[in-house]
Amino acid sequence: MFENISFIDFFLDKLSSQHPISVESIQASRLFPGISEENFRVMSSHTEDTSFRLSGKLRVMTPLPITSAARKQLLYLESFSLSQSDAGHYTERSKSNTYLMLYTYAGKGILSYEGREFHLQAGDGFFIDCRKHHVFRSEGLFWERSDLYFNGYTADAFFSSFSQNGDVVFHSRSGYQARLEKLLQSYQRIQPNRDLMIHAGLTDILSWLLGVKTDKPLTEIEETVYRVIQHLQGHYREPIGMDELAGIAGFSKYHLSREFHRLTGYAPISYLLMIRMEHAGFLLLNTDLSISQISEQCGFNSEQYMCRQFQKHFGTTPGRYRRLYRS
Repeated sequence: MFENISFIDFFLDKLSSQHPISVESIQASRLFPGISEENFRVMSSHTEDTSFRLSGKLRVMTPLPITSAARKQLLYLESFSLSQSDAGHYTERSKSNTYLMLYTYAGKGILSYEGREFHLQAGDGFFIDCRKHHVFRSEGLFWERSDLYFNGYTADAFFSSFSQNGDVVFHSRSGYQARLEKLLQSYQRIQPNRDLMIHAGLTDILSWLLGVKTDKPLTEIEETVYRVIQHLQGHYREPIGMDELAGIAGFSKYHLSREFHRLTGYAPISYLLMIRMEHAGFLLLNTDLSISQISEQCGFNSEQYMCRQFQKHFGTTPGRYRRLYRS
């Protein structure tokens, strides 16, 4: 688990918000440039309105800068860590402008949120808006978990849909971990369109998460449609047809088209076109690539076709879109 992800390891001895963080209180088994005590405090608390007591082992993924373009237009990852907490561990927080997805691997924990208390064990996770007061703490002698902090322009919409009945807990034995590791690999890999790959990974997790509420495990057809969506997000530059997608799904293209539309509101090829359009808009605003180069990078077979579709999608031409909205 997490074999291909780089972490900074800390061993914490009853570190709390009531005592200043000192060099002596953090014994790092591996040191990376750029990790200061202040960075550690930020990664640990995410806000000044925080009370905490940390003990045990903490593994923090090496933080990387977040681009201004990602902050404005995409979902973006703020930090990720793994914790093996002892008894007495807790974090109490409010007014923190971030979202947290926490997942339990072993032991037990408790979340207090919006006047409710949720008990967590292996396979349980939660997704919360950290602007609202919350407390999570270990229950018993040991709690092993991961903490994923993220934000972005659609995070609130996903959270609103997920938490409609006030239940912010989810259950998963395998689906979450595979998607999480794919996201973290995209985060640490230096590659073109890295921001977009992180956005796609977070979107995939959040879309999948809406189907794994306590009383509604994903059906086989839902898992299949999400697998097709992953393929579209990862191969949007390539020519993709219904026969190929039907092969991935394992049933006829007519059945796939019907079920895909039922679950997403789009036909598969329309969904692919939407992905290409959003990527084209991002590249227009954040690169100096020509419209012809953007057309090729986004999988269109001609610049003219991309321009026609762009006009329908955004209500203006690519050139005017760049002039109007590029900062």
